[in-house]
Amino acid sequence: MKRSSSLFFTLIVALIMAACGGAAQPTAAPTTAPTTAATPEVAANTEATAAATAAATADATSESGGGVSIQPANPTPAATLPVIGTPAPGSSINGTPIAKVPTIKAPKTLDELKSEYPDLGPFIDKYKDAQIGDVPMVELYAQIIDIYNKDGATGVATFLEGSGLLEKMNIPLSYLDLLRAFDQGGPDAVLALAEQRKLVNENNEIVGFLALDSEANLEAETARLKGIDVSVYDYKPETEEVEIGISIETLAQFQTPGKMLEYIVQIGNSPHVVGWRLPVPAMTSDSWNPQKAEGVSATTIGADKWHAAGITGKGIKLGVLDLGFGGVKAQLGDFLPENVETNISIDKMDKQKEDHGTAVAMVVHSIAPDAELYLAYFDGISGGTGLVKALQWLQQSGVQAINYSVGSTVGPRNGQFGDAVLFDAFTRETGIPVIVAAGNSAQEHTLLKFNEGENGLHLFGEDEDGNQVYAMPFAAAPVYSIVMNWDGNWDGKEKSEYDFFVLDEDGNTTCVGNEPRRGRKNDYPLQIQMCEGDPDKLNFLVIQRKRGSTENILDIFIEPALLVPWAQVPQLSVGVPADADGVLSVGAVGLTNDALEEYSSQGPTMDERLKPEISAPTGESLPGYDKGFFGTSGAAPVVTGAAGLILQAFPDMTSGELKAYLMENVVDLGEKGPDIQFGNGRLSLPEPGGDGSIEGNTGGGDEGGSGGGSEQGVAVIDDVRVKFGVKVKREVGLQIKVNFELDNFEGKQMVVAALFFDADGNAVPSSDPDYDANGTIGVGIAVKPKRNQTAFKNVTLFVPNSAFEDVTEDELYFVVIAADATDPENWVKVAQSDPVQIQLEH
Repeated sequence: MKRSSSLFFTLIVALIMAACGGAAQPTAAPTTAPTTAATPEVAANTEATAAATAAATADATSESGGGVSIQPANPTPAATLPVIGTPAPGSSINGTPIAKVPTIKAPKTLDELKSEYPDLGPFIDKYKDAQIGDVPMVELYAQIIDIYNKDGATGVATFLEGSGLLEKMNIPLSYLDLLRAFDQGGPDAVLALAEQRKLVNENNEIVGFLALDSEANLEAETARLKGIDVSVYDYKPETEEVEIGISIETLAQFQTPGKMLEYIVQIGNSPHVVGWRLPVPAMTSDSWNPQKAEGVSATTIGADKWHAAGITGKGIKLGVLDLGFGGVKAQLGDFLPENVETNISIDKMDKQKEDHGTAVAMVVHSIAPDAELYLAYFDGISGGTGLVKALQWLQQSGVQAINYSVGSTVGPRNGQFGDAVLFDAFTRETGIPVIVAAGNSAQEHTLLKFNEGENGLHLFGEDEDGNQVYAMPFAAAPVYSIVMNWDGNWDGKEKSEYDFFVLDEDGNTTCVGNEPRRGRKNDYPLQIQMCEGDPDKLNFLVIQRKRGSTENILDIFIEPALLVPWAQVPQLSVGVPADADGVLSVGAVGLTNDALEEYSSQGPTMDERLKPEISAPTGESLPGYDKGFFGTSGAAPVVTGAAGLILQAFPDMTSGELKAYLMENVVDLGEKGPDIQFGNGRLSLPEPGGDGSIEGNTGGGDEGGSGGGSEQGVAVIDDVRVKFGVKVKREVGLQIKVNFELDNFEGKQMVVAALFFDADGNAVPSSDPDYDANGTIGVGIAVKPKRNQTAFKNVTLFVPNSAFEDVTEDELYFVVIAADATDPENWVKVAQSDPVQIQLEH
């Protein structure tokens, strides 16, 4: 239920003035600045989800002050733990019959390996107390290969970890696969494997991140590394890591894998290097096994009518940030503008194997045909130098909106890790809106509470016949990734370790994720690996806990793939950086039927924010994509193109206003109001008037925020988030976090406040005088924008449950407002959120 701002305006201003000590002089502000659609509380309340979001709700408690409990009015359906089921005869995953699960065996112990390999025990004893420089790498590599050929990567990990040699070597375990590739095919094979695993930067170097004991040692370590032909890139102060690149040409100088191993060990052999991790790859957000469709996105969202009215994005600069633009030159002047700007040579772009960015740009062009396009390539290293430089180039080029149909599923996905932090800072500091694909992981995601069975293996459960199930079937593309996060320490120094391995139908190990987690500075609670398999046969995921005792929640993505139906958990599957506060994340619907695409990632975020915020059609028929360019990769550029049209029509719009306009001009799909599948709804641009003017919903209500021109102040409330049952100084209550923008209010006294009302807009009495605002429950905070300060993030308001003890109604609403209180005799409301509904339980 929504209330118009006129219903609340008089009460709001009077109450806020009384609460803050100012005289109430209501003054209606211009209505051109849109305000954000209401963001409901989205609570996931199963055991798995509660544990997964524990970090975000650490101060929550089951207490309910004064016998009153405040709850979300429409709680999000809970993400449910998978329930094991016996497949019916002839059942399949994506057309692949579900075969009998192969026999599951735990990896061998070190003692078992010593018994099987007679030379292993003496080798370990000889070098267990030696410095790593005294260990002959040629002999060590011979031991590694001998074990690998019989017991695979799991056997090698057991040997190196159990013997303590891996800790001395101080290298990622996965680098040993590169040595095997070198042994089998030389430098070309190393490059091919590194590229498949997304470890290579734009300079043909294998990327890593070294954690340093102190930034004070950065200069010395940089000199040391450069002295052994290692490239040194940016230092990341938030994680105290330095990005490095190992040249394929340098590795090619070594004649044997043993010598190459000696060189790699030398890189990490410094007392100041306290950790070495692999990069997190950013990947394109494509769907698997799409169906044929014809491209009609412009008509579906109403952009064709804007075109007819002369609004085509002319004069607007739009950026496309992506992993490759292969074949781009052939589309110039047809499916793309005659000329585009690029951050690297367009000839080099044209020869790239990856053409994902070209397809994205063509979709943007179909919606905003006269917009200027700026194509920015980066190497797919999340948080890497290439990504940062590409963003900087787009900013310097003056783009007004950016499309990013790329992402990762690594991390807690609460907006506080990895590229979410980078993109949040970028949007906040530059004011450039970024539109991000939410992801295609709804059928590729599962949540599992670790359930220890035999030999530390995860017991998925029992089937209907009482058989214990130790493996999860899935069908996958020929090359796919597995990301396994768990609810550990995302600040680093993780000590619990979970490994996974994949078996084929014959019981052969085809993929392993087993990087040690030993509490080092950049040890995070995750395993990630790129895998190969037969798309016509099933794979089986097996999980083992190597160390730790907590019953962690395992948060797993296998992409592109389809999990067995009983394992699929569509909720909480939005990726990174779509989870960032500052970006607009986009889900996918059909071109003409408005049905949610089954693969489209669903929210909420792990800290219970609404994502995606909006949805758009996908499946444009493009050159090279005759069956359609599907996925949220195809939906996001529809919104980006629409942003170009809107910015032409409203050239003074701020980023917050643009996001609000997009979210308010939608067709509500799914549950009434915002939801975790469609967001606020499917984009639907308002129809232009006969003179070509755009009426539509520009937000702000009857007394919306102050005007959209650059001379007067503009205020936009971007996001309102609610947490229930939060404990603050022994009080349990409602926590409201607000993001808002204040442009051209430098040095003015501003107030941000939340006011509560019943369903008819009447005041509700407060039982606590500290939270009384002239007869209703309210709370506010004063802010004074400084120079160049426009964005305010996570401004927190708190109201205890005890303030609601005298309220007899069950259904309440609150709104958040921003007011200019510089003149104590004439306070002016400059922005207001839509009402948010809550429920009281007495």
